[in-house]
Parts: sequence; C-alpha cells; structure tokens
Amino acid sequence: MFREVTAYLLAPVVALLALRLLPVMWTPLWYASAVVGMSVLCFLALGRCLHRLLPNGVVPASGKAVLITGCDTGFGHSLALRLDRLGYQVFAGCLFPDGEGARGLRREGSAALHVVRLDVTKDDHFREALDYVKHNLNGNGLWAVVANAGVFLAMELEWWSMEDVHRTFDVNVYGCLRAVKTFLPLLRQSQGRVVLTASYAGRATTTWNNVYSMTK
Repeated sequence: MFREVTAYLLAPVVALLALRLLPVMWTPLWYASAVVGMSVLCFLALGRCLHRLLPNGVVPASGKAVLITGCDTGFGHSLALRLDRLGYQVFAGCLFPDGEGARGLRREGSAALHVVRLDVTKDDHFREALDYVKHNLNGNGLWAVVANAGVFLAMELEWWSMEDVHRTFDVNVYGCLRAVKTFLPLLRQSQGRVVLTASYAGRATTTWNNVYSMTK
C-alpha cells in the first residue's frame, strides 16, 4: 500500500521534470498549461490515494427492498433489473403495468421483482403502491426509494402551453415529493435513504430546456 501511494504522489513530479527536458521555448502559455496539467495529475493522484485508504464497503442486499419510480424504460428499467440481479427485492413502479417495459421486467426479472402500477401524478396510485409494498415486503425493510420518473420536453419557452408546464412540474417535482412522503415512514424504520435522479439541466439551462431545468 505504501509503495502504491508513493508512486501516485511521485508521478506528477516525474512528469513535470520530463516536461522540463523537452526542447521547447517555455513561454507563459507553456508554463500555464504545465501548471494546469500537473494540478490535474495531483488531484487524480490524491483521489486515487483516498480511494485506496478510505473504507469502501459494499452494502449487502440481503433483507433489503428498493422501490423505483419510472421503470417502464431507461434508467429506471435498467436499475430495477440490476438490483434484482444483485439480490435486492425490487418494487418497480411502471406507468403502464401491462406495457412492453413492464412485460420485459417480468420476463427478465426474478420472483423478487414486483411490477407496481404507479403514475407519480396520482395520489391514489401511491396509496395503492404503499399497501402493496407493506403486504409484500416478506420481512425485508424498505431500504431505498429511487425517485426516477421524469418527463422531458424540448422547445422554446414561447411554445410551451401552461398545461405542458404543469405536467412537467407534476411529474418531475411533485412526483418526487409524493414518492418521498408516501414511503418515508418505512424508510425511517429501516434507516434507509432517498435517491433523487438529477440532470445536467439543473446546472446548465439553454433556450430549449428552460422549463425542464426549473424542475431539476
């Protein structure tokens, strides 16, 4: 371990000395580029050292259940199958419980993967989902809720109807809040966690993702 850490720390120094031997004229731009490059190498080396030195335990899946919203397609669909293969009990919320995505989950998943009808804009769906989860935990604890469901429309602000704006907020913002509030009592019992999927749009807004950025 000591040798590896030493090697990571010495790598930027060796690289800087090697650069000094290059037959080039060292202009201010060259110096600035070298400083930036060495800084990046130092940060990478430091990160690698911390990764090696700090505890990096894997949470066991046994006895843990996870509820995920927005599992018809995309990230939610893939995460449901991934966690199922790792041994978690998975409750996959699907907008279309009889759709192709839900059928794929049933086909590829194990008996521990449950497809649950869940439109995140409907309070009654969450009440039904909560009852279903409670009756099917089978002694497991609800260890995590992944609020993944979201909608994305790309257009100039002038083209947005207020109906589309309300729909986007209802899914991306209030849908997350409904998921958290509904299952928070079970999460407190298990001392679990809430996972909210984020987006680059939360930091970078363009003219075509304006409303979506507001919801992120």
